[in-house]
Amino acid sequence: MLVWDDGAQLCVKYRLFDGTGEDPEDVVGDGWGLTETHLAVATNEALIPQTKTGNPIPGKFPYGNDELGGVAEDGPYCIDFGDGEGELDVDCGDTVFIAAHAVIEKCVTVQDTLVPVLTWTRSSELDVAVFPGYGAQWTQAQGFTISTPELFVWDGGELGQYFTGYSIREDISWASWICTENPTGKSLTGTDLRRFNAAFEIPAGYNVTGATLGSVNSGYENVIPMNDNIYIFVNEELLFWGGTIEVVDPGTTTFLGMPGRMTQPQNFSAFPETDGWHMDGTFPAIPSGLFNEGSNNLDVFAEEFWTGGGMHELGLTLQVEQTTCESETAWGGGTRFVEQGNWAMYFTYEIQPVLLDTVKVTPFGTGAYQPTPTYSNIVLEEGKDYSLVASGTYRFANWGEYGIADAAWNSRRAANAPGGVAGWYQQATQRLQVWIGGAAVAWQPTDYNSEHIYTLDVIGKGGALMFTIVDDAYSDNSGFITVEIWGCPAP
Repeated sequence: MLVWDDGAQLCVKYRLFDGTGEDPEDVVGDGWGLTETHLAVATNEALIPQTKTGNPIPGKFPYGNDELGGVAEDGPYCIDFGDGEGELDVDCGDTVFIAAHAVIEKCVTVQDTLVPVLTWTRSSELDVAVFPGYGAQWTQAQGFTISTPELFVWDGGELGQYFTGYSIREDISWASWICTENPTGKSLTGTDLRRFNAAFEIPAGYNVTGATLGSVNSGYENVIPMNDNIYIFVNEELLFWGGTIEVVDPGTTTFLGMPGRMTQPQNFSAFPETDGWHMDGTFPAIPSGLFNEGSNNLDVFAEEFWTGGGMHELGLTLQVEQTTCESETAWGGGTRFVEQGNWAMYFTYEIQPVLLDTVKVTPFGTGAYQPTPTYSNIVLEEGKDYSLVASGTYRFANWGEYGIADAAWNSRRAANAPGGVAGWYQQATQRLQVWIGGAAVAWQPTDYNSEHIYTLDVIGKGGALMFTIVDDAYSDNSGFITVEIWGCPAP
């Protein structure tokens, strides 16, 4: 948990770490992420929403997000200081109580293959739909008005009303049909359209990323043996189509705005039951949301315009991702609300002072021991606590690497140093130091600080602070010391 304030509001931010100092993005990359946050901030732990037994109620916390989706960070949530509704009535040094609850989740995705069970039906041979031309002359609405009442789908050419002229194979599962417009040759009056429908289920937790439709018969996987044309729909969305129309009617190249797929070269010896025609059954890119968890429908429309035809029984192979998740609850570490049972926690934060002013104290004067004062830009309130931070160095003499000073110490060359030893010293008169109100002060630490940073706590007297640097000669001085004034802003 990251907590800070700027004198006007308190801000709290969630960052997910694994306890080893890893960057939060690495933690998310390992599968963990924030999915929910709930935050309450109060001036007393008893003001955080709780049950009568003292257990916190995250659902009643006023800040947070329930729909993060697994992120590394959340927030910041910032609360204004003040005495209005929803504000924090605090001052510098006050303690606030923070209850920060989160739900974190780790999800693992694995690749898998799913072969759903297809329950097939087909349209009746007693009432075959016919459309003009050699295919692709019907609308989607017309196609889906064709019912599929027949449960005996893969006849293998055994029934008299189905076409058996191309093959009498019994070693495979397939469907056959007779061209109603011309059972002995090429139709000149239109093209038959038959519908095959398969209902299937996809279990919860699976996301389909790819699919292949192909013969269930051994040796024909990933291939759709069929003639003449075929149209593949999933949940009434056209995925691909094509067939022998490219041979007999090459001018018809699209159906429902989609270009047709090229049929494979005719191979009668391999596919006698479909007059040698067959097509690649690989699905194109799967549109988002095409497949549903639960019930789905596959529709295969077959067109015939020459004597008769057939199609192998088809199976569907799905490439899927399965994601499983585990979740944990987490609290910003601190003090437990109750000692037994619920391990929910709160932690505390002390309101910090803010930077109120920055002063550049210059080492100049009008004559020996007559410094020119530098004043703060703000008035320090009577009786109010402030902290000063002095940093940097200035030059008081042109002595090369020596002749510089910070707020409390000065660097002297051997010729001008006690005992003839060059180094950092403090003058007995505290000359060259930063004075306040015309008097020397005890900058902390009292020892020399090589980083040249010193602090001092002061109490306001209702006026601006006056800073001076006392020297016996100012003509070779340059630079400045930076003094920051920190405190609580005026309400």
